[in-house]
Amino acid sequence: MTACDQAGAHDVRLAARRRRLGRAAVATLAILTVVSAIAAVIAVNRQALSDARQKEAISRLLTAQGDRLKDSDPVVAGLLAATASAFAPTPQSRYGMLAALATSTQGVLEGHTGGIDVTTFNRAGTMLATGDDKGVIRLWDPVRRRPLGKVRAHSVGVDLAAFSPDGSVLATGDFSDSAVRLWDPRTLLPIGTLDVSTDGPTALAFSPDGSVLAVISKKSVQLWNPTTRRRLPDPPRVGRHAQILAFSPDGRALAVGEEDGTVRLWDPATWRQLARFAGHKTRITAMTFTSDGSTLATGDDLNSVQLWNLTKRQRSGSFTTPIERLRAMAFSPDGSMLAIGSSDDELVRLWDPGTRKEIGALRGHTDGVRALSFSPSGLLATGSDNGIVRLWAASTWRPARTINIANGSVSALDFGRDGTLLATGSSLRGGAQLWDPATGAETGVLGDKAEAVGALDFSPDDSVLAVGTSAAQLWDTATWRPRDSFPGGGSGIGVLAFSPDGSTLAVSAGASIQLWNIRTRRLIGAVKAPGSSSNSAYALAFSSDGSILAVGGQSEAVTLWNPATLRQLGELPGHVDSVHAVAFNPAGTVLATGDTRGTVRLWDAVTRRSLGELNAHSNGVFALAFSPDGSTLASAGWGTAVRLWDRQTRGLVQEFNIRHDSAFGLAFDPKGTRLAVGLDNEAQLWELHVPHDLVRAVCDVAGRSLTRREWQLYLPPNEPYRTICP
Repeated sequence: MTACDQAGAHDVRLAARRRRLGRAAVATLAILTVVSAIAAVIAVNRQALSDARQKEAISRLLTAQGDRLKDSDPVVAGLLAATASAFAPTPQSRYGMLAALATSTQGVLEGHTGGIDVTTFNRAGTMLATGDDKGVIRLWDPVRRRPLGKVRAHSVGVDLAAFSPDGSVLATGDFSDSAVRLWDPRTLLPIGTLDVSTDGPTALAFSPDGSVLAVISKKSVQLWNPTTRRRLPDPPRVGRHAQILAFSPDGRALAVGEEDGTVRLWDPATWRQLARFAGHKTRITAMTFTSDGSTLATGDDLNSVQLWNLTKRQRSGSFTTPIERLRAMAFSPDGSMLAIGSSDDELVRLWDPGTRKEIGALRGHTDGVRALSFSPSGLLATGSDNGIVRLWAASTWRPARTINIANGSVSALDFGRDGTLLATGSSLRGGAQLWDPATGAETGVLGDKAEAVGALDFSPDDSVLAVGTSAAQLWDTATWRPRDSFPGGGSGIGVLAFSPDGSTLAVSAGASIQLWNIRTRRLIGAVKAPGSSSNSAYALAFSSDGSILAVGGQSEAVTLWNPATLRQLGELPGHVDSVHAVAFNPAGTVLATGDTRGTVRLWDAVTRRSLGELNAHSNGVFALAFSPDGSTLASAGWGTAVRLWDRQTRGLVQEFNIRHDSAFGLAFDPKGTRLAVGLDNEAQLWELHVPHDLVRAVCDVAGRSLTRREWQLYLPPNEPYRTICP
């Protein structure tokens, strides 16, 4: 090779090396770019993870603070939970909103700077008037919870207010103002004054036809024409010691309470005395009629409430409130509840006028309650000394419907799958009774009316109703004719259940559970109750896929069986007394069990691991039921309350005062909008309202987001303020 050739080869090798080095540099640069990008992604992810963790921490902080406020201030508690959900939606924030919404609070009206002395609705329930001790009257839309206007009605305070029956006039009075003032509610412009006396009025009321405005001044009753604003002749013979008055709903009676505690009933047409009621030892401070005019309730300056039957014109009962200085009282529209407020009590107490027992208390005010009134739809407005007006759905304290079943304890009940039929069975007699849950009307009776019924279950396709008496009777729901029957234990069938596919019926038979093939009518086999061979089975339930049969009984354990192989899958220990209730959630992943000590335990149905326990009732748990969506567990037993629990957090969402010492059966309707409760001689139907958008529901109740001051109080420092509610 010549020198020239060697030089050429060297140049070729050098060029190749340069190309290799260039490619390596490009590859290295590409790798560095990728590494840099990955590092940037990791940094971003770390920052995102850090941000997510920070938001979760804030969410937990807010829900914890809201939980502490849920009894004393459910509105702020709900707003804290809604704000927590905005930072990071968690089971705890959802529970916080549910718990706040379940307190009966429907809204908070703010704006008054003085204590509330009067609340009153117009007859249509479309307008609420509230008056304070600074002389201001405010008008509100109670449905949208929005202000409609305000006016300085009196120089000192607004102690009295009433709408005319047609809603065209609002009359207001001040104890220290000589005039009753009349206002146009649409404009809040004055339309006239009634010069009653120099001492001022102490009570006023429109007659139901609106032709008369009755006013008490100087302890005497005055009558006025609100249209002409002229004074009518004073009623003769009406005493000179009047303190308070009210017209009956039909206008045929005027009740007048006197300073010595006497109540007199007058005929406004003739001014003849209809009745004289004595029972109070001091002056009357509150009175109210039921909407049908059958009962008058009166309360005095101490703590006595008297109930008067106006048909018989005699006292029908009385009770004593725990707090004195009773100031306000109103019947619910259906007369089933009497709400009472006192200037010494921050609670609004609810009483059953039939039993004369306190059935609950509305919590939320932080000062005395001197004013309250019901709208025609049952919305309750209450006002306290700190200027806050609260709206309540007091209907949550009573069932939507009560079905009277005078056949003993109703321990068996089940809805047909479309929710239009309710079947019940009682412990003494009556057979299986069928009801229309919308009307409470009985639509049929199956079997012998002399027989007791221990258990009921509709098949999954709704074609068959199984009824447990001395045998398991199957009824065709299309014809309501008997289809079949399977024998049970000698003492009668206390529990039975269809498998999820409807092919098998599990029936208690003494110390064992028999499994029957519905199609072939053959006995598949039997599994024994927990514990010794002599123990009875008290409860059973199939998982949603039919792979597990849970059985509870006299033993402290719950046994799990494979219904196909009849092999025992396991045992759930932990209860300290017999187990009377078992229920799977609809997904079949969670099993709830309840014992006679009042404890409910939750289990992972697959791993059989304990998920926690609820101290559900002070004594025994007799019934458990999951809502159709599985989010809520209902429990019932000894005690006056049926309780609803959030499954994920195990927090108490709501409780219903059933006004009985115990409940024996529970059933949700297929939509989860009603809960049927079996009691002594009756079944109660309770309405359930779980909003689709919880945040919006909380915001609708509050009418606002957290204020800036509340944000600073409950949020970490430097967290920028933002509104949660639209």
